[in-house]
Amino acid sequence: MQARHYMANPNFQNCLVLTLESRRALEIRKLISTYGGRVLSAPALREVPLESNTEALAFARELVKGHFAVVVFLTGVGLRALIPQTSRELFRFDLAFPLDGAFAGTPRFIAAFESAFRKAQTIIASMPGYRWHELQRCLEREGHYLLLVRWDSVQDHEEGFRKSPQYQEWKRLLHHFYDPFPTVLHYETVTEG
Repeated sequence: MQARHYMANPNFQNCLVLTLESRRALEIRKLISTYGGRVLSAPALREVPLESNTEALAFARELVKGHFAVVVFLTGVGLRALIPQTSRELFRFDLAFPLDGAFAGTPRFIAAFESAFRKAQTIIASMPGYRWHELQRCLEREGHYLLLVRWDSVQDHEEGFRKSPQYQEWKRLLHHFYDPFPTVLHYETVTEG
């Protein structure tokens, strides 16, 4: 038995077809017309320098934070240009807890710290300029952690977060675990893989 393939005759039957394409507007217009459609062209995008495109940058920040369930990109060109523009500052926070204290480094201490951090992470995630964070537990050295936080800028971290009233709650939840206070450094992306 041989399979039969049916293909509908592509025809818009004189329907009005909206196209939002900007760069290839002429080609899309011709394609729609060729298949019997009337064209309404309303380019949704305009070419502007990315640094000044606040809407695109706001979208990219939400994308990086994972606020979209599904996003479909027709090409990767714009995305490859957009994401580096929104990934300028990476805040690195090395947390190393002393193992010589009576409580530090014990499973109970680690559980208490991780529980406190789960509460505190909602504070940092609510701050302007915050993109994402990751708390990593060291595999080789018990009681050692690495906190990575991506901010829009160093100022968002140093001025916005650390001088905010919310920072006092962050301190209350976490700072009693630190002895000594961890090293705080800021990094920028050089290359990505």
